[in-house]
Amino acid sequence: MRNSETQERYVTEAQLNRLSDWSRRKPVIALMGEFSAGKSTLMNLLIGQNILPTQVTATQMPPVWIRYGSGAPSLVDHAGKHHPVNLGDRASIPVNRTKYIRLYCEADILKQCDLIDTPGISDPNIPVENWIRTIRYANAVMWCTHACQAWRESERGAWEALPKRLRQTSILLATRKDKITSELDRSKIGRRLERETQTLFSARMFISLTNAIRARQAGDSAGWAESGAQEFSEMLARIVEGISVQRSVLLERYVPGANNAKPQGTERAAALIPDTAMAEEGLCSANSVRGSSGEPGMTADLHEEAATLDLVGG
Repeated sequence: MRNSETQERYVTEAQLNRLSDWSRRKPVIALMGEFSAGKSTLMNLLIGQNILPTQVTATQMPPVWIRYGSGAPSLVDHAGKHHPVNLGDRASIPVNRTKYIRLYCEADILKQCDLIDTPGISDPNIPVENWIRTIRYANAVMWCTHACQAWRESERGAWEALPKRLRQTSILLATRKDKITSELDRSKIGRRLERETQTLFSARMFISLTNAIRARQAGDSAGWAESGAQEFSEMLARIVEGISVQRSVLLERYVPGANNAKPQGTERAAALIPDTAMAEEGLCSANSVRGSSGEPGMTADLHEEAATLDLVGG
């Protein structure tokens, strides 16, 4: 950031109201990882059901953005326009022209945050720029890595290409904990992950997603804790709460003031950050807020400002 986080940024009353409204949006949590790392199972654990049709898997889809509600699914194109979509007809979904699929579900966790399920990071059918473009709306990532082959070089490369701000709020989940039956082996893997990802994630933990689902269905509290789901659920809740608190703190930097008192660039930042997300939702033209960096409403310096504020959302 070019300015101190404690330095005031002067904006108009209308701009402050827009920033305030946007700061109250629910955090967005993305699920990421390679093929068969457990992303879909994690999604099922979080929302308590398989939200996609049985013949469709997330690895066959563009990113899937899930919100609380009961609305009809839609396809969101790269201009931010919504279109009807038939999830049962996989062939009718134009992957290269789709930014993400919007789904609704009345799951408890979705009252606290939105979830984005992504295709495998090495899926040749999904252009890399597609899921990276969507992940820029995330406030945190739950990265799934197979415990038996944890944190491969391809995973590191993909993760380091994402915004650094995500490292403060994201969790590395070593899935299939039950496949590592030796405590000694698990300890060795844990130490390696700590050493290699200490500055890349806010936390690392082992989890058996299938055992967690079984334990929840059986009402087995001991099995739930043993699977690692209890620790994960508590950590995720703290992250979601922390994102909202941090937004409130950062928002305090913005105060209404006269035009001649504005530090350079802050009026433009306040005006454009909300419009970026409005364009994604089809509330205004994406071209009307497109900056010189090529992203809607973003120049290079404003992109960093928006990322820090976490006010960009879909």
